[in-house]
Amino acid sequence: MIDALVAEKRPTITVDLTDLRLIDSSGVGAIVSLYKRMRALGAKVEVVGLRDQPLAIFRLLRLDRIFTV
Repeated sequence: MIDALVAEKRPTITVDLTDLRLIDSSGVGAIVSLYKRMRALGAKVEVVGLRDQPLAIFRLLRLDRIFTV
């Protein structure tokens, strides 16, 4: 899925995590990978709908400073 999104070369990708209740290191890694690849293309990644445990993890890892949350 990430490869397909990167190949589209959109200027902005919005990742909607509204229905996400838990996130682990694999999930965070996938989002960070998408961010790095899109950033290399000059594009932007936004993360919306964060709450509860996923929001706590993003804040703990300080990803809320990198992504538009």
